[in-house]
Amino acid sequence: MIQLYNYYRSSASYRVRIALHLKQIPFEYHAINLRDGAHKTDTFKKINTFQTVPYFIDGDIKLSQSLAIFDYLENLHPEPTLYPKDPVLRAKALEITLSLVCDLHPLNNLKVLTYLREKTNFNDEQIMSWMHHWFHQILAPLEEMISKNKQTRYALTNSVTIVELCLIPQLYNAHRFGVDLSKYPTLKTIESTCLELDSFQKALPENQIDYEGN
Repeated sequence: MIQLYNYYRSSASYRVRIALHLKQIPFEYHAINLRDGAHKTDTFKKINTFQTVPYFIDGDIKLSQSLAIFDYLENLHPEPTLYPKDPVLRAKALEITLSLVCDLHPLNNLKVLTYLREKTNFNDEQIMSWMHHWFHQILAPLEEMISKNKQTRYALTNSVTIVELCLIPQLYNAHRFGVDLSKYPTLKTIESTCLELDSFQKALPENQIDYEGN
């Protein structure tokens, strides 16, 4: 069985959980508490030298990046697909996904916030200002892009794609940090639609065995 080392509140872990549930692939959940520094222990380093989550193990296959995990799962379990069939829509899906996982997610990642707090002496108000600034910097253009000529149930098609797998965890973070999402009605509608699905419900942070609250 697939082994998934993850943390309930980790955005990257969250998106992998959605993918596994969407494809109905069973997995064994291993909780790694990032708040307690469980990822920094020698024990976990022997498992994953990067000391990050998620960490995915399927027999001899070991992967530490969510997009690499998506690609692996897609090739072994192609249905339901995570990627649009149309080449243009596939490229657009990757464009949106990369803006979420490369431009937005790193800036609200726990290790970045910890660095700001401990190394630059940012106080809580400054941390929140940082967070809100970068959420709006990315969500505003995404709202504009996706809302244009939108006639589909989800961002690009009538099926869930990697866009939703990466968008929903970031919107979850935005809610946690009190970001005003009223300017992003299209994104909020997609979020509501996704959260009607069993796969997204099962992957919610509060539905994980290690959930400790926000």
